[in-house]
Amino acid sequence: MDAQNSRVGVSCLLAGSWLNTVLFTLEIVLCFLYMRRWKLDPVFHYGFVLFLVNDTLGTLCVYANSFLSFVQRTENPKWPAAVLLISTALSALIEQTFLVHRYWMVTKNTVWSGIIMLIALAHMCAAISSVALGGPSKEFSVHNGLTLVRPPALTILTCLKIFRPHVLIALSMVWSLSGFDSVSQSTRHLIRSIALNALATGAVVASVTGLAMITLLIKSLDRNIFSLFFVIMGRVYSLTIIVNFYQRHRQQAIVSNAMHVSAVSLPESQFVVESLPTTTRGTLEVRTAGRTTRDSRSTERTSPKDEFPSGTAPPRPSRVPALYTSASHSEA
Repeated sequence: MDAQNSRVGVSCLLAGSWLNTVLFTLEIVLCFLYMRRWKLDPVFHYGFVLFLVNDTLGTLCVYANSFLSFVQRTENPKWPAAVLLISTALSALIEQTFLVHRYWMVTKNTVWSGIIMLIALAHMCAAISSVALGGPSKEFSVHNGLTLVRPPALTILTCLKIFRPHVLIALSMVWSLSGFDSVSQSTRHLIRSIALNALATGAVVASVTGLAMITLLIKSLDRNIFSLFFVIMGRVYSLTIIVNFYQRHRQQAIVSNAMHVSAVSLPESQFVVESLPTTTRGTLEVRTAGRTTRDSRSTERTSPKDEFPSGTAPPRPSRVPALYTSASHSEA
């Protein structure tokens, strides 16, 4: 049984290291592609750089843990797991701060946003406490040495505190968006897209965190099975931010396209501006795809006597085709 658990533990460490490498590489590629195309505020640029540096540190800890375990045969390396725990908690804090900010921008609910943010800060404190009390490998025993919870005990609390904000943010976003009533089909599509994105974000992150927490609660499982999920959690949080930025720009493109004016282009020789009666000086009326816009250069009304010489009748207004202009498609 011990030999089988040992093989399972080694397999989980290797699989976690490879999966972490794949996700970290995907994160770098997406950041390189999208940051060159998106026009972001300096605050978001600093945020991207922060979680890239943090994920680089976490990935190095994963490699160090594998090196110490397989090459130097160190049993349960302490410092890589401790640093990785802090790095993962920081990644979760950055991601939850972004999601809370997005929720506040939509709802302007300062009180509830502050409560969720306090819950998000609590898991960072739990991670620091876990490291201070002995690290993620610390065992806690009660009642004559009977171990009730597999190590790390406080990491379970950390997982719970990571789990709750994502669920709360997703449910709060869906609840708030369900209260919007809109007649426009494009607006309804946008609200549906934001709600589905919030649910998907919360479901993915909560699923990974929940699976990691379950492996800690089952005593018969090897502790390295927890590492399979734990080493990739930081990368999952960062990829969640990138996917949310992608969805944000996609939603902005939908709104921008919905605001464009649909039009029909006519040959250059067929359009004439329709002249209005000369009771208002300098006023032109242009009909554009069913909409009427007025360019009034002067609202001063004049009489026909002032406009034309004595004995000269004003010309009759001609009926000409309306002017159609094509809408310019701006870059999303």
